[in-house]
Amino acid sequence: MKNIINLFMIISLFLLSCETEVKVNIDDANPRLVSESYLNFDSETNMGYASIFLTKSSQYYDESDPSRISNATVTINDNILLFEDPDSAGFYSTDQPIFYNDQLIFKINILAEIDGDAGSWTATDNFIEVPLIDSIYYYYEETSSTFQEEGYYVKIIFNDPPSQENYYCLDVLVDSEDLFTLNPGTKWSSIFQDRYINGQELNFIVNDEPIDIGSEVTVVLSSISEQTYFYYFNLYTLMTETQDIGAAPPFPLNGNLISNVSQLENGLGNFQVRNYSYKSIQILN
Repeated sequence: MKNIINLFMIISLFLLSCETEVKVNIDDANPRLVSESYLNFDSETNMGYASIFLTKSSQYYDESDPSRISNATVTINDNILLFEDPDSAGFYSTDQPIFYNDQLIFKINILAEIDGDAGSWTATDNFIEVPLIDSIYYYYEETSSTFQEEGYYVKIIFNDPPSQENYYCLDVLVDSEDLFTLNPGTKWSSIFQDRYINGQELNFIVNDEPIDIGSEVTVVLSSISEQTYFYYFNLYTLMTETQDIGAAPPFPLNGNLISNVSQLENGLGNFQVRNYSYKSIQILN
C-alpha cells in the first residue's frame, strides 16, 4: 500500500472546488501560497492519508526552485492535524490513517506566512465514490501496427455507475515507478469521463507502449470531480500553448484556496479528495 500512497505524493494534483471558483493568474508578480493538497481514500479499506506541499509562487518563467513554506498549521475538517516532515521542509502529512465515515465534504485550513504576512486559506472538496476495478489481465500483441507495437499490454475491467456523470484519473505504475506524463491522451496517466460510456462495463488497455516480461504493473483508478477533469485539461493546454519564451499564459487557472485575510490573495493550486481502487499484475513469460 505504501507504493500507492507514494503515487499520489509524486503526481501534482489540482482540483477546482465544486462550490467555489477562484480565478488566479499564474503570471502574477505578487507572491502567493501554492498548495498541492491530496486526501486519498482506499476504496477497500476506507482509510485515507493526506499529504500537502506548500511553496511560495514565483514568476511564470522563473526556472529556480520555489521557496518552501515551513512552520505552517494545516488541518483537515478542523480536527485532523498534519505534521511537517523534519527532513523535507514544506511537506506536511498525517501520521495516522484517516477513517472514512460517509462524509461528503472535506475541508482544509492552512495558516502560514508569506513574506512576513500571516495568512489563512480554506478550501473544500467533495468525496466521490469510485467503482472497484473488477479484474486486471494482460495479453501479447503479436503484430505491430501504426498505433501499437508488438509486445505485452495490460487491460482492466470495471463497471461505470449508471445515471450519473463520472470523471476519472487512471495512473499506471511499472515496478513501483510512476510513468506520469501530463497529457490527456497518454495511457500511462489519463483523465476521462463517462459521457459516451455511462453505465457500461469498460474493458480497455492502460499502456500505449509494451511492457517488459517480469515487470509488475499496478493500475490505480481514482474518482475525480468535473472541475478536476477540466483543470487537468486546461493545465495541459496551458503548457502546450505557452512554449515560446515571453509568451503570456492564454488563460488563468482556477483554484479553490480562498484567502481569509485581505492583505493576501487567494492561493494557487487546489485541495483534492480522491477515492481510488487499484490492482496489480506481473507480466510472466
